[in-house]
Amino acid sequence: MTSWLTFFKYAGLVIAATSALLGTVTDVTKDVNGTKRLTRAGWISVTITAVSFLVGIGSTALEDRRKLKEGQDALQAEIERTNRIIVSGQLLTSLQFRWEFQALDPELLALARGSEDRLRAYHENHQGFLGSTEGGEVNRIYVLYPFLLGYSRQLAGSKKTASESTLRSGQVLDPIVLLIGLDESHNSVLPFGVIPPEVNWLRGTPRPEFDPGSLSGGILLCQRLDRPCSDAKYWSVARSITSPPGGYLDERASPAAFVVDWVLDGLTLAHSIDRQNSYVFTSARLPSTLKIAIFFDIHQLPFESTNFALPRLESLWDSDVHSQDVPVKGQSRIRVIANNMAEATYNYSLKRIVEPELVDDEGAIPIDSRCLVFEFELEDRAQSVTRN
Repeated sequence: MTSWLTFFKYAGLVIAATSALLGTVTDVTKDVNGTKRLTRAGWISVTITAVSFLVGIGSTALEDRRKLKEGQDALQAEIERTNRIIVSGQLLTSLQFRWEFQALDPELLALARGSEDRLRAYHENHQGFLGSTEGGEVNRIYVLYPFLLGYSRQLAGSKKTASESTLRSGQVLDPIVLLIGLDESHNSVLPFGVIPPEVNWLRGTPRPEFDPGSLSGGILLCQRLDRPCSDAKYWSVARSITSPPGGYLDERASPAAFVVDWVLDGLTLAHSIDRQNSYVFTSARLPSTLKIAIFFDIHQLPFESTNFALPRLESLWDSDVHSQDVPVKGQSRIRVIANNMAEATYNYSLKRIVEPELVDDEGAIPIDSRCLVFEFELEDRAQSVTRN
């Protein structure tokens, strides 16, 4: 609009100057039987004057529209600034998390469809009622974690390929842990994954069975359906949640996309978050760069006790230290809604993947596991909480 406004302003000046010059150097009227009539030059001068008048009206209208838009933009910016202040001052009480994996290659697509087929077969053959808790557990075991495990292995070029079966009689054979950083300093993380009770913890860290309720509710420790724990004490280690994460293949999308979906109500969020400092609460204002770490092919868990916000590593979240870039394959987007507020909707797109070198933070001892860190940048400012 600014370029058009500038054009009309100068065009109006040029036309007015042309009309004045024409009226000065030519006769615009003539006497015909005692009556003044416009000459050809006069008609041209009148036409130019009329055009100049219209151009002036047009430029004035454009100027008014520009000022109105500037006022609306300023008001919207003030509203967004106020919303940022409100959101940053609110505690995070609920969360909706959606991670889409788009443009899947044939190998991952076949893995996702095979997982869906096994899940359907399980439901068809299952005897008795299957509640929501058990249903969520079966989805994670049959669909969600096999896909994430295969996806991570394919990106990292693991010897275990994405197409290699990760299920045996409905059981996940290998552990996998995901950490979602909820703030810039990664004081608060949201873990989810599956860990067999017999997994090794770093340097003799106490195993979670000795501390009931110490493990994030997003971690599936004891698979009670297909792989029941022999000791009931494992059942109380993870904190109880009402809404577990899930995954499914969205065939309606073009092309088909795999979706990780987790709706965390107040109880689920409170029982799932781990914090470095428990006195620093999590804000509803999420970071501009959202980072997700996926641990897989795990032989050691490099964490301080069962708190996944305290990794025993030299570097995990700093992608420029002891890490190498991993080529991005396909497309990946995340949408997060905090506290069910439209003003706190965050849309992210994948920008970078790195594989950090897992080294113990004290003795510089390599950790026998693999990890990928995904970096998502905030986008879609029209629907997201903007940054200064």
